[in-house]
Amino acid sequence: MQVGFISLTVAILVVLEAVIYRFFGRKKITYTREYEPHTAFEGEKIVMTEKIANAKLLPMPWVRVESMLSPHLHYLAYEKDGETGKRKQVYGEHNSVFSIGPYSTVIRKYTMLCEKRGYYALRAVNLTCQDIFGIGEPQSAEAEINAAVTVYPRIADFTELGDISKSMMGDVVVRRWIAEDPFMIRGTRDYTTSDPQSKINWKASARTGSFVVNENDPTADIKLYILFNVQADRWFRTDVDPDCIEEGVSKAAALLQFAAEHGITAAFASNSVDSPLGENRTGFGNGSGHLGELFRQLACLSRESKVNFGRFLSEETGRGLTDCGILVMTAYWDDEIAEGVENLRREGNLVEIMMLDRTPGTFASEKEA
Repeated sequence: MQVGFISLTVAILVVLEAVIYRFFGRKKITYTREYEPHTAFEGEKIVMTEKIANAKLLPMPWVRVESMLSPHLHYLAYEKDGETGKRKQVYGEHNSVFSIGPYSTVIRKYTMLCEKRGYYALRAVNLTCQDIFGIGEPQSAEAEINAAVTVYPRIADFTELGDISKSMMGDVVVRRWIAEDPFMIRGTRDYTTSDPQSKINWKASARTGSFVVNENDPTADIKLYILFNVQADRWFRTDVDPDCIEEGVSKAAALLQFAAEHGITAAFASNSVDSPLGENRTGFGNGSGHLGELFRQLACLSRESKVNFGRFLSEETGRGLTDCGILVMTAYWDDEIAEGVENLRREGNLVEIMMLDRTPGTFASEKEA
């Protein structure tokens, strides 16, 4: 009799426990995730932190968090309560199981390797709660979060850029820092035999008793504009040579960084489909803040085109560009691209071409062979 009473009592308590967890288990549970830092370059490490809090008296013995995670963010280790352990990565998934006491918070940190450029954002996770004895139906709910990291591309070494680093960038730097603006007078200096007489400041010369010439500030009008073709072949809109395009992105990053370091106003545009940032295009600017914007565009650059590159160049001509140092980066060449380049030159722009190296063994059309 006593055994039966105890059994009945236990059964009632187990059922009551399941009912309580069914109605209250999901309440007052919050989950957050963040990346630190929010930006990184290919090959660098970041820390992903997930925090789950239980703001009620009822303990949570089993909470499962399910979410998607790019395989290009690779786990190196995770830390919990001072301990470090390895974690096996499931392709495209990140699943965690927590046990949380009353009014408690659990924090886990994961060291991750950024293997590939891109914009990795997560807006929601799925939370599943279960009672202590596991007899009730699991309760699931979606939790909104806002976790994102931008992985910038690798910056190519200047030795990888070939002659373009000397010709194109050399011309831009010379025109930026040596070409003088006749309307911007910084001061005067002593006359030399190499100075034209038109530069002599006659009033200042009469005052000082010796010939002096005006010293002008450099013109600030010259700009660097990179036009990037994401098509590896003229006949395809989608990815046919990823290595070729990725190398091009790295070279573009190096040139834009060079421009920022030398005070050159720069911009970037591509014929790729729109990214999470919108159209793959920036305005002209300089400084570290603008360089970050340029790198974000490169990080989000898709290898799928939305318009043929020859048509894209024609549209650029219609924007009224002039006095720009334009670098066209492309993996192939045809008459339509050649015409677009000549039209840009007729508008008074310095236009150079960087041919991107196709990967050996990848597809090439019969007309290119």
